[in-house]
Amino acid sequence: MRIDKKIQDSIVLLSLEGNLFGGPQSTELCTTFQELLDGENKHVVLDVSGLSWLSIAGTGILVSALTSFKNRGGDLKLLGATQDVKEQLERSSFDSIFEHYDRLESAIAAY
Repeated sequence: MRIDKKIQDSIVLLSLEGNLFGGPQSTELCTTFQELLDGENKHVVLDVSGLSWLSIAGTGILVSALTSFKNRGGDLKLLGATQDVKEQLERSSFDSIFEHYDRLESAIAAY
């Protein structure tokens, strides 16, 4: 999985590309989340439009990150969820806990 990180208007934009599974494949993403949680920027827009697959373990990683950001005064919003990603979130009953946006400007404005 590939991760790109940018900062816009003090909001972190993380873009994911590839497959999000649990285990060793997700180590870089978990490390990135932890670095953000330890830093000052805790408002994150996660662009998932490049995800080909989201496993149930990957969904758990996102839910855990969302909880951690909220517990530290931040938030994690999803951008560009594909139909496959939306369906995985629905199957795991987590679709309602994430804010979803189709446009980056809308996600940033929500902060």
